Amino acid sequence: MTKPTERVRAIIRDARRTIGSPDNAPAVANAILSQMWTAVTTDQDVLRHLLARGLNAEIRAFLSRHYDEKDGSDAKQLRAAQLSMWPEAARTYVEQVGRERVWVPSRDEFVELVPDALQPGELREAGEHLLQHGTDCIRRGRLLLRLADLSQPEA
Repeated sequence: MTKPTERVRAIIRDARRTIGSPDNAPAVANAILSQMWTAVTTDQDVLRHLLARGLNAEIRAFLSRHYDEKDGSDAKQLRAAQLSMWPEAARTYVEQVGRERVWVPSRDEFVELVPDALQPGELREAGEHLLQHGTDCIRRGRLLLRLADLSQPEA
């Protein structure tokens, strides 16, 4: 039997064939949810796979959120409490990071951005991880800009 990932990809391919904008992710998702819902819900492995992927994205967004996304005075109190744990020289950096938790790849989890929770090497690892993602995005962006320049019709 095929893996759930392969079956999900088959559902995606089928959904793309049924819509006018096959490269529009929200349109494909809508087609799956409206036209192929039975195919998704009758295959429990596919359903679990999709739920896990969706939950993972939602949970990651929740765990890494900015303080300003919290309600009311909790955000100010949490930010003040977090900042008070850091030496004065580090507080500006912590405030500019603007996150309650940061992703530490070696732990495979988000870790509270407080001195007792993170070792210096883990802070470095978290920073390098973010820089790698940013560097890759910048690299692809520059390549696309070069492609745009090459694609310009000659005058």
